[in-house]
Amino acid sequence: MPTVDLSTVNSSSSANTQNGSEFTKNAEQVVTVFDLASEIEQSLNQALAQIEANESQFEKSLISIHERLSNLQQ
Repeated sequence: MPTVDLSTVNSSSSANTQNGSEFTKNAEQVVTVFDLASEIEQSLNQALAQIEANESQFEKSLISIHERLSNLQQ
């Protein structure tokens, strides 16, 4: 008649419990393609807004330089 070492059964059961909790942690950390695309879209929109703000500031600076040059030429 075969005998079973209880320490092996308990450690096996413990390993399954650990694997299950690791699986649950991993499942909570899964990033979907939609999540990734949304994050990329948000980052691009922020970058575009910053570029537009920089462009506006650059244009104001350029106009100011042209006005100063015109005043110096007169």
